[in-house]
Amino acid sequence: MPRRISLEPHLSGAELYKKYLSSKKTCERDRYQVLWLLSQGKTTSQIAEVTRFHARGVRALVQRYNKGGPEAMLDRRSQGSGAPSRLNPAQLKALEAALEQDPVEGGRWNSIKVAAWIERETGVATKKQLGWVYLKRLDYALRIPRRRHKKGDLEAKDDFKKKTSPGS
Repeated sequence: MPRRISLEPHLSGAELYKKYLSSKKTCERDRYQVLWLLSQGKTTSQIAEVTRFHARGVRALVQRYNKGGPEAMLDRRSQGSGAPSRLNPAQLKALEAALEQDPVEGGRWNSIKVAAWIERETGVATKKQLGWVYLKRLDYALRIPRRRHKKGDLEAKDDFKKKTSPGS
């Protein structure tokens, strides 16, 4: 027979039920539902049938609750990673100014070149994904000219444009 898991007495069954009913965020509500059902004497397999949790997920959730209490049940997805920004405001302005110029390596700015710029500026190894994050943060749009066909005739194209009226 499987071992029964138990809850630490951070909150009573009634308090867990109140948290379950009053939670605004879906994931927090689901977590409190699992804890409340467990406080009612349900088994992990019964809880897994009622909720969308797997039995292993129920056990992991209870372990997290026992260790951290109600604080561990909060949804922290919208709070970000908590890591400090790689560039300070002055360096961010310098990057914005650098994006107006051609890159040192030549060509056009891309995530790899921005990451290399950040690496030179801060002295910290930087992945190309962070370069992309900073390009997006600064609303940088990649400026690439349209492709042209190898056999395309620019003069014939211009003549065609002149001869056709707009909206025809």
